[in-house]
Amino acid sequence: DLLGHSSYSGFGQLALDSQGELRASGVVVGNGRLAGNLQTTADLQIHAAQVLPSTDSRFTLDVGNADLAIGRSGPVGAALPATPLSAGGSRTLKAANIDQAGVLRAPQGQLSLQASQRLTLAAGSETSVSAEGTDLLYGSTTGGAANWVLQGVADSRSSPVDKRIDLIAPAVVVAPASADLAAARLRLDGGGALLAPEF
Repeated sequence: DLLGHSSYSGFGQLALDSQGELRASGVVVGNGRLAGNLQTTADLQIHAAQVLPSTDSRFTLDVGNADLAIGRSGPVGAALPATPLSAGGSRTLKAANIDQAGVLRAPQGQLSLQASQRLTLAAGSETSVSAEGTDLLYGSTTGGAANWVLQGVADSRSSPVDKRIDLIAPAVVVAPASADLAAARLRLDGGGALLAPEF
């Protein structure tokens, strides 16, 4: 897992490899929200079954003018992993070129892919903020569900985070199906619910 804030300098290339999911989790900062980042000037390669933020975490992965590639661990054409039980997280990726060939998810949350040159969503990839019909726990509520409380009583919100995907680049390529892989998928579909107790 990626936790909190980290920075790596003096490297030409970095690789993060996981046979399972790669979860990015923020830590509480001054305003009570969970935030984290990983910064480097190295080309970064990520291989994991799926990449996601933890519940309510805002996590930025910034490689500056270097390149970022996300791939999927496991055999080509294998079934997608189950929807992760995290909700309302936000993941921002920044690079010169982004090659998203893996499974990038933020159920009921936000994904922002920002490339200064080229952004590619490769065949077989999934970029999703859908809960895919899964009910997910998300903090608690007060006032007859009028407000959501996430990171303590000081962190009260009138509504959950907006669900969205941002693709920002001068050139965006969404790959069609190939002989062995389905077309790149962007998922913002509904289904599922955010659940919270109230005491």
